[in-house]
Amino acid sequence: MLIATGIYAMYSLIRYDQFRTGGYDLGIFDQAVRHYAHLKSPFSPIKGYQYNLLGDHFHPLLIVFAPFYWLWDDPRVLLVGQAVAVAACIPVLVRMCDRRMGPVLSRLIVLVVMVSWPLQGLIDFDFHEICLAMPLLCLAFDALDRRSSVAFVAWSILLIGVREDMGLVVTMLGIIWIVQPHRDHTPAIETRRRPAVGIAMILTGAISFMLVVGVLIPHFSGGGSYGYWDYPDLGTGPSAMIQSILTHPGGAFHLVVDNATKRQTIGWLTLPFLCLFLLSPRWIAATPLIIERFWSSRQLLWEPRFHYNAPIFLILFIAAVDALSSRPLRRWRTPLSWAMLAALAITIPVVHTANPLAEPFAQLPGQIIAHSSPSVQASREALALIPADVCVTADDRLVTQLTRSNRVTVPGTTAPAPAYILLDMSQPDTGGNLDDPRTVLKSAVSSGYDVIFDKNAILLLRGSDTRPDPSRCGPTAP
Repeated sequence: MLIATGIYAMYSLIRYDQFRTGGYDLGIFDQAVRHYAHLKSPFSPIKGYQYNLLGDHFHPLLIVFAPFYWLWDDPRVLLVGQAVAVAACIPVLVRMCDRRMGPVLSRLIVLVVMVSWPLQGLIDFDFHEICLAMPLLCLAFDALDRRSSVAFVAWSILLIGVREDMGLVVTMLGIIWIVQPHRDHTPAIETRRRPAVGIAMILTGAISFMLVVGVLIPHFSGGGSYGYWDYPDLGTGPSAMIQSILTHPGGAFHLVVDNATKRQTIGWLTLPFLCLFLLSPRWIAATPLIIERFWSSRQLLWEPRFHYNAPIFLILFIAAVDALSSRPLRRWRTPLSWAMLAALAITIPVVHTANPLAEPFAQLPGQIIAHSSPSVQASREALALIPADVCVTADDRLVTQLTRSNRVTVPGTTAPAPAYILLDMSQPDTGGNLDDPRTVLKSAVSSGYDVIFDKNAILLLRGSDTRPDPSRCGPTAP
């Protein structure tokens, strides 16, 4: 666990040092958690003026990082925290594997899983709240293994605080609690409680999801609606979606695999486990996350990249390991375990060959070499010219270097007029789907901003009013 934490943290900190982290999403979460640390609502100026991040996604559990900002007020707290959270899966996974295979094999297979392409994608994506779901999922399944109802309920409820879609995952966990076969050593009291605990989690997960998506997120967003309904092929709302699924179930299933990218991603997620997970009911915990992604019209959700694959991969791994205890596989447990280990190991170079972006750890040597590149040095020089407590608009790739000292946002976001504008003219945009830097430059110059730094395509413009104002332009300004 310590070695994995070190590798994950080193990778993330090098990316930060090389200006490879972005306002989307490290800067957004950094601003929100910093507000938590100052006992304020989780505003994120990158998303908009007085934008409460609970109106984007529901992730109140992010508050666990706030106390660490009292020790070190820096976005890198989140990078290190994410490394610790993901690595914390290791002892729990090893414990579950030890119940079904030898100690050497269990440690080898967990090692390979922790450097697999979905875990690399999670660490590579700067920071995301889903990192908190990883250890909680492991702990919930471990409690299910031990038939510990108190621990199972506790970890499941905490999952709901990670993100709104975890409510549906908790519903699935409740179903698994009911249908999962008892072990011989299950106490009689647990036998009586078995359906009650499962039913409670089914209802808790479903009700929390409807409450969060239908009431809490619309309330905090101020727009009166949930902003991530991206399912035009199934209708304009939940009722239309349900009607579409009931009347055309084949079409709903086809939508999951109707694209080559979807099929490739699903193949890489499932084939390394030799589809053994299908012999355990635990795989159904991944279905809400699979449906959420592959029914969506957002193409980025389909790709074998970013953080989206990690929780699905983790659940399928846990289910595949659990399947080794099933009656049909009990005789073949050891050879199947070694076969799954081999398949997981082979997947790493195969995925890298097919899609290098899906194996970001391979880019680490190049990032270390780029430490002293002219662009990086110019960026550092430009940042040194910006005083604290002034409003700044910056390229998404430079935002995270300013969030601890300034109210900073990206071009196109409604905000107080910035005192400084920082641009990287070598890029085609100022961030994913954000404005062209040349358009931003032209608008800024016409508005009276002067270029005070121009080196290696890094431009810094200054406005007329550059007086520091902590209440309006400090790092905790809304």
